[in-house]
Amino acid sequence: DTPAGQTDGSGVDVSPVSPIDAPQSIPDGRTEPPPPLSNPALGALVGRAQQFSQQGQWDLAAAELERGLRIAPQAGQVWLLLAEARFQQGQYAQASQLSRRALTLVPPGSGLAYRAHDLISRASGRQDGIPDRGRL
Repeated sequence: DTPAGQTDGSGVDVSPVSPIDAPQSIPDGRTEPPPPLSNPALGALVGRAQQFSQQGQWDLAAAELERGLRIAPQAGQVWLLLAEARFQQGQYAQASQLSRRALTLVPPGSGLAYRAHDLISRASGRQDGIPDRGRL
């Protein structure tokens, strides 16, 4: 694992995002757990996505999250989880776009909102500092 805040030679943050089921860190030092998902089918899909992400199987995690969004398109947490999966796949522009969508659905000032802003910033740094090399 790369320590958080580590940069490459050009100043781009190269530290990985936290696992998709990690507690949400807030700038004032508090930590809040991810909010519970009220829909059991959605919870099952997110649970499988978390298992896939822990195994580094980001394609499978993303597929489960996309299924979840078909069930609950207003679930900001799921949009953010998909953004994190896309980031791990090197799809930085899509990660940024999905994070922006999540921001429209999560409570302002929440750990989820902070995490979305952080991911947008990190994805922008990767887009600007590391060539995409044809990945979508």
